[in-house]
Amino acid sequence: MINNINPISFSNTLSVMQKTLDALYLQHNVIANNIANAATPNFKRSEVSFDHQLKMALGESKPSLLWRTNPLDLPMPATTSLNNFHPTVRTVWQTVGRNDGNNVDMDSQMTELSENTLRYEALAQLSNDYISLLTNSITGQ
Repeated sequence: MINNINPISFSNTLSVMQKTLDALYLQHNVIANNIANAATPNFKRSEVSFDHQLKMALGESKPSLLWRTNPLDLPMPATTSLNNFHPTVRTVWQTVGRNDGNNVDMDSQMTELSENTLRYEALAQLSNDYISLLTNSITGQ
């Protein structure tokens, strides 16, 4: 029954999903760039930071957005704005264990790539399911 739904608007929920998918896409590209430059002398790997910023935008104190099973359970006040949410890309300057100045650890990057891919696919599926739920609710199917 629609009266029992959390007061989060459907568009806010979709906005959170879209912003998170965009951030995961950016993270995928950054990791792929790191892997592509693993043999480039003096290349410094980059990282994307967005989990903490997203939590702050949603008013959360612990990371939980990407693992919720029901998007209607998002603890987002109706006034939350994600307009100022932007993932941060930073270069990691510390060089560890390589004589050529490159700090890309292929094992670590491949693990991060796998994790990021799983997160993206899970959230994309959740988004599709959410849109299907809305469509079915509107059409009465």
